[in-house]
Amino acid sequence: MKIAFPADSLYPLRMSDFEHLNDEQRADAMMNAARAALTAWGWHDVEPRLLGLRSNAVYRAERGGQQAVVRVHWPGRKSSVQIESGAGSVG
Repeated sequence: MKIAFPADSLYPLRMSDFEHLNDEQRADAMMNAARAALTAWGWHDVEPRLLGLRSNAVYRAERGGQQAVVRVHWPGRKSSVQIESGAGSVG
């Protein structure tokens, strides 16, 4: 399963707020968004594992033999339409 959400749809943070966070705070905000995405898909109490962090954060989650990849985009970087279409995605 592949889940992609803009961070601001699950973790309401404006780009102007996000830009003022330090790296640790940004990583925390992205992790919280990944947790919220998993919960929205019914994957409660699953801890995502960070795979990569650049212009978006990519996490892996496992539950009962199932695997999911969660990609959380930084707020304001791409529109929901761009994310859903895969515009600018790699792999």
